[in-house]
Amino acid sequence: MSKLYLEYLRHILTEINFIVEQSHGLEQGEFSSDEVMKRAIVRSIEIICEAVKRLPVELREQHSEIDWKGIAGTREKLIHISSWPMCRADHPRRREGPGEAAIPSGMPNPLILSRVMAFEGVY
Repeated sequence: MSKLYLEYLRHILTEINFIVEQSHGLEQGEFSSDEVMKRAIVRSIEIICEAVKRLPVELREQHSEIDWKGIAGTREKLIHISSWPMCRADHPRRREGPGEAAIPSGMPNPLILSRVMAFEGVY
């Protein structure tokens, strides 16, 4: 298995962190009226989805606690729905753990992804 996938893992984590930071405290009205923010978040989601699709099957199987297939399919869902529900703090599919910021639904938990990256020798 080539180590090229480590760069994909870095991209995923970077984009998740961007979405979390940029959407923190953001209200739907602000999001809806901010075309730059909408495009930035949609682009981050596209990057995440494309990076997930390029991860080796072996890696995805080793870390089956992450819904890789669901993440990869998120890009197609963006075509049909608004990205606002993925950013909303009160969205029922958002997840929070102790000391963690809420993360968009459909995206892997950054702590789990960090463990995968540590296991794979990224850091």
